[in-house]
Amino acid sequence: MKKNVAVILVTYNGSKWLQKCLHSIEKSVVPVTVIAIDNASTDDSIKILQSFNFVQVIQSEENLGFGSANTIGLKKALTQGFDYFFLLNQDTWIMPNTIKNLVTALEQNSKYGIASPL
Repeated sequence: MKKNVAVILVTYNGSKWLQKCLHSIEKSVVPVTVIAIDNASTDDSIKILQSFNFVQVIQSEENLGFGSANTIGLKKALTQGFDYFFLLNQDTWIMPNTIKNLVTALEQNSKYGIASPL
């Protein structure tokens, strides 16, 4: 199983959710790198993101919106050679096997280009 997974996380004033979200990612059985794009938050989002050593933070000076911020994260992940990209919302969390199950599904089904958890 390829384990080169980037989690793309767009944030905007998400301090009330980020701890739970990032702690759930930290418990993933597949190690990941988070590429967080912050859309000019005015709360403690940046400070929280920087407190996790597996998070790369990109700070935008303006709110680019969800789509444009994800594009920035995906481009960065592509240039770093990641095999898989997992887009995650700041107000969500995952189970320890979530990413493993998604990667396994993709590797077992070569016709799949995208997999999404429910």
